[in-house]
Amino acid sequence: MQEYVLKGQTFVLYSNKTIWWKEADAILVADLHFGKVTHFRKAGISVPNDLFIEDLLEIKKILDQKAPQKLIILGDLFHSDHNHEWKLFNDLVSKFPKTETHLVLGNHDERTKELYEGSIINVHDELCMEPFHFTHETYEHPDLYNLSGHVHPAIKMRGKARQSLRLPCFYFGEKFGILPAFGSFTGSATIKPKKDDQVFAVVNDSVLVL
Repeated sequence: MQEYVLKGQTFVLYSNKTIWWKEADAILVADLHFGKVTHFRKAGISVPNDLFIEDLLEIKKILDQKAPQKLIILGDLFHSDHNHEWKLFNDLVSKFPKTETHLVLGNHDERTKELYEGSIINVHDELCMEPFHFTHETYEHPDLYNLSGHVHPAIKMRGKARQSLRLPCFYFGEKFGILPAFGSFTGSATIKPKKDDQVFAVVNDSVLVL
């Protein structure tokens, strides 16, 4: 893990691609894409079904260990239509009533918006908690620092012998930051940070400052 102070607030970055915002006692996570495995399997594409279970258990582990006041999901909680994964996730967060679960709607969540009616999940188009502005896609707020997901950022590392490795990363620019995708079964997009940007790469069980 790595600590990073942003706008006077302390973030703890974890190798499971989540952030603990200390002052707000909130866990930040983006792009879980639950249901994507089922979506592909229904299309006849062989994907290990235990990927979802591993991700779900990781969320449970976080809630067990941290018991945060808030779990803030920056979009794309679910990937496609109603599925068994929804019930399992909803049952899980229902077991932690002291943790407020907030979802900032992502482009994939629009397909499953009706699922959240009657659940304990608080749904938002955007969420402001000073000094931060939470969205799914990057948006430069005039007053607050924006944090989002959607991009699934990765950084390309190059070795001396022309080797290269692409790693998921946390990205923090001047006006906005982007979280890596939490879901195991997601793609990624290589970013090209500017000179003064801060990037943290996720390497196995470690978070490295670049």
